[in-house]
Amino acid sequence: MLHGIHGHAREWDRLAETTRVTHRPLAPEMRGHGDSARNPRGEYSILKYVEDVGAFISKLELGPVSLMGHSLGGIIGIAVAAMVPNAVERLIVVDTGPDLGEEGMSAIRESAGSRPRAFDDLDSAYQWASERDSLADETEMRHRIQHSLKPGPDGLEWRYDPGVDTILDSAGGDGSAMLWGLWSSIAQPTLVIRGDQS
Repeated sequence: MLHGIHGHAREWDRLAETTRVTHRPLAPEMRGHGDSARNPRGEYSILKYVEDVGAFISKLELGPVSLMGHSLGGIIGIAVAAMVPNAVERLIVVDTGPDLGEEGMSAIRESAGSRPRAFDDLDSAYQWASERDSLADETEMRHRIQHSLKPGPDGLEWRYDPGVDTILDSAGGDGSAMLWGLWSSIAQPTLVIRGDQS
């Protein structure tokens, strides 16, 4: 289970509990996110994330796996399925796809650039998040926010390296063309899930 940009492994808690009956759910925190190490050279590219996920699957001798990715995690999932096909049995892509629409990318850039650096407390962070996502389940949103922040010198700060935002422009103008090329080579069964108001 691969989280999105600015995300963390704990986003998958509810789904992991549900799927535990039939699967072994694993949700790594990708470099620069959550409790994972920050990359001192700022190496946050799709290729680096693909290498990390491939190494994770190999090191734990997991493959082939059912790979699910949300947003950035879905893009990484597409790339892993195409580039390391023996590691992936099936793919689930959530709220993304091979077409990086400029409207969606602009919204992500705007969100990244307008986030407060710190919050006084969890309630103010939750209030900020709720104003941006009025459809979110309150319990789920509070859980996500609680695990998105850590104590810092100025209050509660995000648990991701701000440098991860460089990935938003790392593919350049050919990002969709590159992803369509990878997408067209995927042979594994693939499910695409899109939120109606995503």
